[in-house]
Amino acid sequence: MSLNNRPSLVTTIIIRNEADRYLQQNLTLLSKISTEILVVDDCSTDNSIEICRQFQNVKLVKLDRPSFLGDESVIRHKTYHTARTLNPDWILSLDADEIFDEEIIEKIPDLLNHPTIEAWGFRIYDLWSNEKSYREDQLWERHHRYTTRLVKNKSLNFDWNNIPVHAPHFTDTLLQQLKHGYCNTKIFHYGFLYPERTKIILDSWHKHDSKNNFISAEYKESLLDKSPKIKTLNQTKITRPRILIGSPVCHPNRILQEFFNALFQLDTDGLEVDYCFIDDNSDTESSKLLSNLATEHTNFTVIDKNECTCLGKNSDDYENNNLTVKWPVTKTLKVSEMRNYLMKKAASENYDFLFMLDTDLILQKETLKQLIGCEKDIISEVFWTQWYDSQPASPQVWAQDNYSFYWRDPTEKLDSHQITEEADALKNKFRSPGITKVGGLGACTLFSRQILEIPNAYSPLYNISLKGEDRHFCVKMVALGYTLYSDGTYPPYHLYTDNLIDTQGYHQYIQEHRIVPTQSNPQILQEAL
Repeated sequence: MSLNNRPSLVTTIIIRNEADRYLQQNLTLLSKISTEILVVDDCSTDNSIEICRQFQNVKLVKLDRPSFLGDESVIRHKTYHTARTLNPDWILSLDADEIFDEEIIEKIPDLLNHPTIEAWGFRIYDLWSNEKSYREDQLWERHHRYTTRLVKNKSLNFDWNNIPVHAPHFTDTLLQQLKHGYCNTKIFHYGFLYPERTKIILDSWHKHDSKNNFISAEYKESLLDKSPKIKTLNQTKITRPRILIGSPVCHPNRILQEFFNALFQLDTDGLEVDYCFIDDNSDTESSKLLSNLATEHTNFTVIDKNECTCLGKNSDDYENNNLTVKWPVTKTLKVSEMRNYLMKKAASENYDFLFMLDTDLILQKETLKQLIGCEKDIISEVFWTQWYDSQPASPQVWAQDNYSFYWRDPTEKLDSHQITEEADALKNKFRSPGITKVGGLGACTLFSRQILEIPNAYSPLYNISLKGEDRHFCVKMVALGYTLYSDGTYPPYHLYTDNLIDTQGYHQYIQEHRIVPTQSNPQILQEAL
């Protein structure tokens, strides 16, 4: 399909002294897929501009003063909004040293003409040592996830935060408003093949991010590794995004029917999804349901609790008062071991993500793709629970400490009225679509491969008395330098007691979110039941 017969595409790149690197090669490829190429020159002093002028569809914008190293969010903002003035259907954002595999030429028409997808993610490989190998370790694993670089040009309200270095190509506020798709075409990042260029980048990071607010000290230091772990590109098999969905299971059969009915209606188009649930049930009917689902679905695995925990046989059972579940200490320890088992399984079997969720949640169809599209290492979809009629509903995410909803500044003293105001404001933010930084989360969480590689992530910390394995996990992750996030775009329904199945509120939720009820869709669970 010619460029004239498909949706228009403006590709943006920012350059600064790229003439002796990959600029010519990159523009040659981009000219074959782009209606226009918007090149923003960050005060180059070599002949980069002369190279750009060789290409007829390049539109050149020169900056008056250097800004990319140390003021990245400003130039990202300017580049994106300049691209929008060209009125393209789509905008592709790359760095000058990021080059697509040539198969993008054949694939781009299908991406641009997709009827529902508004943002495409790609696997980015950080080349190391030479052009045929890439870095592979816990800090360098972008190729295990999908980074959004191609978005539909829509009139959406968003802006970049003030990020001096390592500013993203697109912001969280934009990404959470788009429907995501995933393309296996590789993007090769050549940026760290040149030691002298690497030193310039590292010096800039130290200068403009001396307190490691945006880039961790460990990540910076890794640029100087003398023997990094690398792999050869021709030995790499690219597959669709692989997601393992799973959890320990201990819920009544009636709740599980509703849970799996909605789970199997998730939008997984373009994804490779497997299921793994740990049977911790005391209800024989619930165990039978899991067993039959495993028989009917080749990608559905059931693990006996005694296979993944030394506490399986002797731990106390839950106390269920038909409203909520009280957890004995040994039960919490057992669930920690089960969650560690799932994370280790997902890592050892090379999944890109683990989606671990409680089995009393009724998910909206878009939830999984939404969380993947947020491009965070740890992110939970917010859901709300009204445990008692006399109390308002509460979210399963929070700000600090043991379920507090305001950010406590040690230098600032707040009175009770101010605390209430801040807590109400944060809860209102949780109720709105969008990504929010949090201090605690759980129960409906997506983990990137980088997190899966952390051993014993859910094991309790001996010097912290907080109850619940999620709290210990969150403290540990923040201590390791990770940020926790929540998303409020597609809140699940918390079916914490089977009495709720017969309520008007539950049926209204099912109807509003187009979830086909179990009784109307016998194909899904007929054999299992």
